[in-house]
Amino acid sequence: MDEFDSALLEAVDETLLLLGDKVRRALYSYLRKHHGVAREEIPRKLDAFDNGLRSVLGEGAEVLGRMIARRLYGKLGIPFQEGGHMGLKDYVELARGHG
Repeated sequence: MDEFDSALLEAVDETLLLLGDKVRRALYSYLRKHHGVAREEIPRKLDAFDNGLRSVLGEGAEVLGRMIARRLYGKLGIPFQEGGHMGLKDYVELARGHG
């Protein structure tokens, strides 16, 4: 796993932990069982991760996605600028291209 993927997983972990450890563990379990995404696969299966969050959280997944992106950008030392119709995948692709 490269540094970018590690930073992304840390950003996901830290953001989901804001919901509480039990909720974070429940979300990871749900994503693995119902969307085929294990925690360590999130960088490679970002679409499935995002779809899984949307299926559980609805519109709240967009807020969570921005929070994850903001943390990721901070870890990478990239200034975060919120985009109108950007989702988590868009933010991650921009960050990946930035390095």
